[in-house]
Amino acid sequence: MQSKLSKICLTCTAILAAVFSLQSSTTIYHHLGRKAGGMITRSGVQHDTHPSQLPYSSKRLGGISLEITDDIYVHYINLKSRPDRRKSIVHELSMMGIPFSRLDAVDVRENKTALLDCFDQSTLNKCAGRQGVKESHVKVLKKMKEHHDGDQIVLVFEDDFVWLPHVDPLSIPTTLKGFVTLFPDWKVIGLSMNILAQQSTNVTVDVSRNTTSKSRVLMINKAQCAHGFAVRASFLPVLLQTFTQCDVKKNNVAIDTCWFSLQAEGGWYGFSPQLGAQKPSYSDIEAMNVSYQLRTV
Repeated sequence: MQSKLSKICLTCTAILAAVFSLQSSTTIYHHLGRKAGGMITRSGVQHDTHPSQLPYSSKRLGGISLEITDDIYVHYINLKSRPDRRKSIVHELSMMGIPFSRLDAVDVRENKTALLDCFDQSTLNKCAGRQGVKESHVKVLKKMKEHHDGDQIVLVFEDDFVWLPHVDPLSIPTTLKGFVTLFPDWKVIGLSMNILAQQSTNVTVDVSRNTTSKSRVLMINKAQCAHGFAVRASFLPVLLQTFTQCDVKKNNVAIDTCWFSLQAEGGWYGFSPQLGAQKPSYSDIEAMNVSYQLRTV
């Protein structure tokens, strides 16, 4: 038995070495194995998908199923009143081939007490939306802080997130595993952000359906948008405190401006081209159909 296990470990080590080989201009390639079996529940959170519903085979890399998804946890935020967005985000996340869970967003539109200090009392839609987004993210981060720690990779999505057409979502888990090895100082990885200031690296990631197209890894100095990002579990308390203290009602700001000071300290990364975007749809905040365009670098 010990001999067989040794051979398996050596085989896995050799495969991983090939997958994450470093060159002068590094590329992270994608391969993925996933767990099979019954309903997967990790960290005390009920998942939204059954493995049999995931559209990909667990046999990868010559039949060896690697536990690439260990220490990767996926959660999305969704209002009960938006089943249309829930259907959309479930479709997007299912393409990654790993379990994910839903967490209720907070709706403060009918909470008059929560809106007392809003910056504009004449029209509360935008203030209610911003406060709802803040409270939703604070709620999610508190929940994640209870169940995740150390170097675990926690993915947080808003329900209007979509992968861009060139991206193969199946590549994302393994790409993240390789990424955190190459950048041990990482705190947050933006899958889709409005990047305002950045520095380039010599690293590219292969997440595309077309293998000739790769995304450059960027060191983020300043970026907005919180609809799709990965956060290191040990950094959750810092991000939670920042969002909790962010006064979106009085200052007429969104929570994704309050993390600028954290980005200036380093450890934040993103991609060019971006990996995702916000799906054009009806916005409860704006009370109209919206289509956001991210800044590309």
